[in-house]
Amino acid sequence: MKQLFYTVSYLKNAWGNNLIKIFTLTLGLTIGLVLFARIAFDLSYDKFLPEAENIYQVQTVYTTGVGSAEAKSNDYSFTFQPVAPTMPLEIPGAIAGTSLLESGERVIFNGEDRYSVKTIYADTMFFKTLPYKILSGSEMGLKTGGNVFLSESLAKRIFKGEDPIGKTLFNDKAHKETLTVVGTFENVPENSHLDFNLIYSIARNSRNSWDGGDGYRGYVRMQAGVDINAINEEAIPEMLARHMDRESMKKGGYAFDCYLKPITTLHTDNKETKLTLLVLSLLATLILVAVSLNYVMMSISSLATRARTMAIYKSNGASTGNIFMMNLSETVILILLSLVCTALLVLVSGDLITELTGVTLGSLFSGRQLLVSLGLVFLVVLLSGVVPARIFSAIPVTQAFRFYNYSKRGWKQGLLGVQIACAAFMLTFLAIILFQYNKILNKDLGYHPDNIVYCDLDSIPSERQQMVRTELMRSPEIENITFASYLICNFFSGTPLIDPETQEALATLRFQFADSSYVSTLGLNLVQGSNIPSFMAEPTPALVNRKFLELLRWDDNAIGKVYKCKGLFDIVIAGVLDDFIVGSIFVPQTPVIIVGIGSDWNSLSINVRLREMSPESFSMLENRLRELLPEQDIVLTTYRDKIHESYRDTERFRNSVAVAAVFMLLITLMGLVGYVSDEIRRRSKEIAIRKVNGATAVDVLKLLLHNIIVIGTPAVIIGLIGTYLAGDKWLENFPEKISLNVFIFILGGLALLIVIGFCVVLRSWYVANENPVKSIKSE
Repeated sequence: MKQLFYTVSYLKNAWGNNLIKIFTLTLGLTIGLVLFARIAFDLSYDKFLPEAENIYQVQTVYTTGVGSAEAKSNDYSFTFQPVAPTMPLEIPGAIAGTSLLESGERVIFNGEDRYSVKTIYADTMFFKTLPYKILSGSEMGLKTGGNVFLSESLAKRIFKGEDPIGKTLFNDKAHKETLTVVGTFENVPENSHLDFNLIYSIARNSRNSWDGGDGYRGYVRMQAGVDINAINEEAIPEMLARHMDRESMKKGGYAFDCYLKPITTLHTDNKETKLTLLVLSLLATLILVAVSLNYVMMSISSLATRARTMAIYKSNGASTGNIFMMNLSETVILILLSLVCTALLVLVSGDLITELTGVTLGSLFSGRQLLVSLGLVFLVVLLSGVVPARIFSAIPVTQAFRFYNYSKRGWKQGLLGVQIACAAFMLTFLAIILFQYNKILNKDLGYHPDNIVYCDLDSIPSERQQMVRTELMRSPEIENITFASYLICNFFSGTPLIDPETQEALATLRFQFADSSYVSTLGLNLVQGSNIPSFMAEPTPALVNRKFLELLRWDDNAIGKVYKCKGLFDIVIAGVLDDFIVGSIFVPQTPVIIVGIGSDWNSLSINVRLREMSPESFSMLENRLRELLPEQDIVLTTYRDKIHESYRDTERFRNSVAVAAVFMLLITLMGLVGYVSDEIRRRSKEIAIRKVNGATAVDVLKLLLHNIIVIGTPAVIIGLIGTYLAGDKWLENFPEKISLNVFIFILGGLALLIVIGFCVVLRSWYVANENPVKSIKSE
């Protein structure tokens, strides 16, 4: 009890120094715990499902150039619809299988009330394969087209607590397509690779074919202990051979294979996720190590003033163990106070943390993530508390009668060097991320997204399209309008690009259906030939991009050539476009064809180029569309906002590194100030004698700066080497990346050394100009 009393007494008396410790610990714990909680969250993906270790996703391996030295295989997570449901019927150990279609964000209506929902199409085996908990209803309700299941929160939001079973919703504003609620299920957690709150019956979207429509996700639940390697290597190929003409595929130069992959690894096996987790782990570790070392350095710096107190405690009967526990409890109390401050800071910054991590606080600090956080706090206590406690407990009793000078400066220099190396790593890595992010934002997409807005529409006939175009073009604010089947910011549908001579599958050919205004509205560059008509014909006139010609090894004079699209129709090339990005910059350039739009489409998007993007013109267009198409759900979105969605994870990663780098710099500078203060105190007599012998203030500053530069320069170099290795690995995520120019590292290192030098001068200025008599008198 006495130990605790003495500890609290010291903490009260040295409140200034301890406030600095609490401040640095709070900074480090906040960013470190948030980053590690995010890492633990990512590692927990899909593990909330019962028996998640026995659930697998069907992965497809599509190989082109079979039989040649240039064979290429690509893995992707989509397959044909019957693959997964057939496995329980033909493969021993498979309990249940399901196929589903993801349809993303959609809009449904309850009367006139509009709700944005995240949807999938699923069959009756969905809940048996992926055991999300059913709260009401039966999975057999998904057998009938038009039936839907709602998540618990969505049902409460729409029906305000009423029983939703049997209630009717609508797929469109005009109430032409009705939906019947047949069940509800437990909310899908944030750490699920599937994100949905409404399930449509797949009955009306079924394509039970083994040779087309590979846009389904397949899942299989297996018995525990089944040899998955044997299933992948023997049972699945045998099943595919029974249902597919694999010999014909081989002759065509391509192959279709499948294997089962545990769903608990789907998120973490993603290349970008792996690299992000690795970098965030490194940053979080550096932060916590730096803040712990900073605490140790500040504690050791107080040895000169506290040694006599420790010796007096020993003279009065305190054992080495008592001194050790007293100093360790001091660290524990300060860390507990810092944890309280950290909790308050996290709560106050909840929205910012959610924006940085993409995860709500409730999900970020729950279950496993909370245990990880507590474990890290324990490690910080060990790192921060044990070393100072051990040093203080080793002080001999004789120090009660003389001045104590802790001569082992290597401790402090090493700790300071580690902090500077960490700061150099983080700041320069942040610079690399900023340059790469700037490259992404300013990349030439091959079209001009500025001033373009779009709206998804239900099917409207061509005469109605022409009416809308005519009426809208009367507005001076509108420059051009086009109707298209797919949004260029998303991905177009695909079919194999087959070499007409070898019948070899070369790549996935992406196709778009649009009217003749598509090229001018989006700002595509037509480099050869003519535009397409707004309607389809036979053979179908088409625009192709340069990548299409490159893969087929056709020269630029391809106008008039006919190409047979597998599973579609014959096209005749009318014109050639410069390459343009379809979907995201993270995906390599694909071959593309654009043909005239058909007369009856289930859904379209209207794309409008405004002369100037202003709130007034945006509002005018939205209101005008609602007048012209009262039965449609009109919600306009800018192209820039849509494009930004695909970069959001990279942006969050950038912002997380920026926050970590700023915190790291603050912690390092506070440790630096503490080190310089201790050096000034230790060398005060030497500085005074130098000044008496003619040294100027500049000479004193040079003396202190030289000591820091000797420590800081090699530390910065080590940090920069680590940055180069990490930065080079991270940039592998991007098809186009910045070059790691040596000037990035030189300027980053110099900038940090200049900041460090400025802090040293600022802290030493008073001492360098102080009257040396004062210092000698105090000695």
